[in-house]
Amino acid sequence: MIVTGTASADTELFRTVTATCTGGKVVVGGGYRATNVSSQRDIVVTDSYASSTTVWTAVGMAYDTAGDKSFSLTAYAICANSS
Repeated sequence: MIVTGTASADTELFRTVTATCTGGKVVVGGGYRATNVSSQRDIVVTDSYASSTTVWTAVGMAYDTAGDKSFSLTAYAICANSS
């Protein structure tokens, strides 16, 4: 099962987003996707990792804050049964 969590494009600076496995499932992998990017070269995803046994975290930021650098960041968690 894949679950997602999304941070909207409303802000232009640093953002952290998480995707959480539920129902007794654990995270076995994950990733991220940046969308609604005003300038692809000005967006930096600094981290994408399992922050616990049930949560995948992605962290991104606008590298250059001059002008419109808004973007959405989505974290994906791949979840599986724990046993």
